[in-house]
Amino acid sequence: MMTGIWSDSALLIVSCCGGRDNIQEISCCATRLRLQLKDVTLFKEHDIQKIPGVAGILFRQGQPQIVIGLDAAQYYDELKKEL
Repeated sequence: MMTGIWSDSALLIVSCCGGRDNIQEISCCATRLRLQLKDVTLFKEHDIQKIPGVAGILFRQGQPQIVIGLDAAQYYDELKKEL
């Protein structure tokens, strides 16, 4: 996967999370992006699942985790640039 695809997907993820102002914190593990959102009702789960590279969505303690797979760190790096 190329950086351009990660970057494009990162922009879509930010939008589907309610925008930059709604994302309080983001972290990643080996396969997931972990988000802390101010207002989780702005999270567009259905739209995020359509983004290239997204394998699924989990919720832990009321907050979303986006399952990416082994490219999670690259997506994380691109997301940090957008925030």
